[in-house]
Amino acid sequence: MAALAAGSAPQGAASPSLDQLVLQYLDESGYRGAFDALQRDCAQPYDPGLFPPAQLRRLTAALRRLDESEEEALRGLRAAAAPAYAQHCATTIANLHSGSNVTAVRWVGDQLLSGGADRHLCLSDPAGGGRSVARVRCDAGVVSLDVHQPSALGLAGCMDGSVSVLQVGQGELNEIVRMRPHQKYAHCVRWHPAGRMFASCSFDHTICVFEASIDSPTAFERIQSIRCTGVVESIAWTDSSAQLIAAVRGAPHLLVYHAQTGESVSELPLDCAGGTVITALAVEVSPDGNWITAASENGRTAVLSVTTAQQVRLFASNDFDGQHLCRPVRVWHSSSKYVYATIDDLNGPIAVWDVWNQRIVHTLNGHSGQVRDMHVHPTNGALVTCGFDKSIRIWPLPLAPEASSNHTEEDSVDSVVQRMEL
Repeated sequence: MAALAAGSAPQGAASPSLDQLVLQYLDESGYRGAFDALQRDCAQPYDPGLFPPAQLRRLTAALRRLDESEEEALRGLRAAAAPAYAQHCATTIANLHSGSNVTAVRWVGDQLLSGGADRHLCLSDPAGGGRSVARVRCDAGVVSLDVHQPSALGLAGCMDGSVSVLQVGQGELNEIVRMRPHQKYAHCVRWHPAGRMFASCSFDHTICVFEASIDSPTAFERIQSIRCTGVVESIAWTDSSAQLIAAVRGAPHLLVYHAQTGESVSELPLDCAGGTVITALAVEVSPDGNWITAASENGRTAVLSVTTAQQVRLFASNDFDGQHLCRPVRVWHSSSKYVYATIDDLNGPIAVWDVWNQRIVHTLNGHSGQVRDMHVHPTNGALVTCGFDKSIRIWPLPLAPEASSNHTEEDSVDSVVQRMEL
């Protein structure tokens, strides 16, 4: 996380003089002609006490080490055996939200937590044919969900700006607390990996951060309200640190904030080939903590290194480049080798991108409307999706060849869930 903190300083923030750094290097190296010329052109006298000796050499060596670490991680993606990825929809669950659009979905063990435009949160059992086993009514349509898997605590963000904390049990769904930190559309909620903090963001230009009370792990207090320059489209935690990455509408970079202080730490520039700027609408951190995806409305996705904060990949297909996406959805494969990505708002195809070679290796077809949310099962890798065709779809990983001879592509719900429980 140090690399993100040491990235581009926020606009207007003070930073050491680059001219002085280069002057120090030229002075120490004995390049008198270049030293005199730079000191004259930059119109400032050299201050030999500004930096420790050999500062530029140390910085260069540190950057070289970061680059080597990044390349090693990329080589790991290339060398790793290709893991299985979702290829076929095995289960479709319809009418779970009274014929309304399904806007958010998460795995909770072998159960599904979903939210819809019908103002309900629903806990369902795929093994039981997708039947609803518990419901909670909200004051407005649900637009975002997240689950902290170890504690089975859920978060739900709604169109009226409210956020609910939920306790999920086997066949049970209980609302612990409901608050309204935003004026409208709490359209992204995210648990910190440790489960003691969570954050929400909104169309009202704010990010709100909450922390569990010392006396009660299920009582949360707001500790920060961060005001941004535009609509905050998406947020993500950087591994186990207290840093939040934010995608703000209209910004040509991702913003990194310290969640507990609200301080703007750095900016991560985004660009396409030829210098075209990407404005990110969705941001996700990979399961291995090495990479960040930033998806734009034109169908392109930049991949940045957490180690160096540099952009290392750009997903852009001639077939889908320029496709306008109202709300792109991206989710990482559990191996961090692939990214599932929506590529069309109208008929719901999902691309499977190979991170190493930047190619689509498969396309998932099944949804007949915009895909609104996706989630990968934390242990078995099964993909679940939902959307504006009012359905939830389960896409399990393929069986191993030796185990698949007695199965068809259209597996039964029971067999799919049995594989999920392995």
